[in-house]
Amino acid sequence: MIKRALAFLLCICSVFCMTAVLAKGETCYVTESFSDEIAECAFNAMKGDGAAYTDSFRSQMNAFELKAYNKLEQKIDFMKKNSGDTIKIDISGMPKIHHGNDDELATLTVPLFTAVYAFEADHPELFWLSKLHAYTYKYNQNNNEIIELYLKASGANGWRSDAFPTEKSVTDAEKKFDDEVNKIINSVKDKGTYGKLEYFNSFIISNCTYNPKVTSGADYTTLGEMPWCAYSAIIKQTDENKYPVCEGYAKAFKVLCDKAGIRCALVAGSYKENKHMWNMVRMINGLWFYEDATFNDREGKEKQYFLRGSSMEKTHIVNPQFSSSARPLVLPEPSKYDYTNAVGDLLGDANKDGKVNTSDATTILKHSAGISKITDAFAKYCADFNCDSKVNTADAAAILKYCAGM
Repeated sequence: MIKRALAFLLCICSVFCMTAVLAKGETCYVTESFSDEIAECAFNAMKGDGAAYTDSFRSQMNAFELKAYNKLEQKIDFMKKNSGDTIKIDISGMPKIHHGNDDELATLTVPLFTAVYAFEADHPELFWLSKLHAYTYKYNQNNNEIIELYLKASGANGWRSDAFPTEKSVTDAEKKFDDEVNKIINSVKDKGTYGKLEYFNSFIISNCTYNPKVTSGADYTTLGEMPWCAYSAIIKQTDENKYPVCEGYAKAFKVLCDKAGIRCALVAGSYKENKHMWNMVRMINGLWFYEDATFNDREGKEKQYFLRGSSMEKTHIVNPQFSSSARPLVLPEPSKYDYTNAVGDLLGDANKDGKVNTSDATTILKHSAGISKITDAFAKYCADFNCDSKVNTADAAAILKYCAGM
């Protein structure tokens, strides 16, 4: 079958908020959409805080963001069962914030939505969550001070997306989804990290057809939310309206990596000025590489964007800001070099004994010192543990760190 060649140039990721105002007694409840202008001011104030990516975006949350993030984790079952109920976010300890003061309000809303999008990026297995959010707050009319803050689901089905409108539809879909994920993981249980990733990339490519409606300009206001969730790429779709977009591909890839115990992150950005989403994965040498299953889904190009280093940034522009309502997050530092795909899971096995251990480091040190040269071409590829096309003491040091669990 001839796979799509240029069908992936448009991947639209949108966020909508609903607006309503309700005043009651001495306090007012207000639900508002988010101001991009205020967001920009808040972004500038929050950049450069020294945060680093570890195993998730959660590790980058400040104290208030972490409260909101943790609240969402605690409310997963609540969101699955309830439609439009709000979730109260603890604002104790925050500076005084007043209704009508947009600059002050941004100190609440930017971190609130930062937590929301960090949570969603860390948990793509919650495929049934709606992308539609708003915030609500309560303030004292006497002094306009905001006294309570709430996160509000603003979609027709509340917290659940239109693809899974009822609790039963979520439960049924979760079973089907989990069964398929477990089946995939069982298929790779005897493979190494490289072999698992190679299989995940291949599975998604063979299981998916990129959504042709989106390339023509449709978004989830017309198609519904299914194409933007992991379910659309894990469970084969027969309705082209539900075929996945890049976000579905990338989220499915992360779900599989998470289940297999491979560290993986979602990456937001653009390709040729069109919004796009892909992944980063951490290999055994401790380096992070890019993976783009969406653009690998082309005949003869199945590994064009598989385990690529920073060279991929020539075509893929990283913008770690999942929404204009949130501040940018920090991504892992990519490898300067592409992964040596020719060696697969044998990277580091300089002595070709089928294992990566201190003996390989010794072999490389002897080669570097001229005592005993590695002459076999494949062994040289394997010895290049940091993928920089050289075999030297840096590779030996990296292997020793790996063996020490560092």
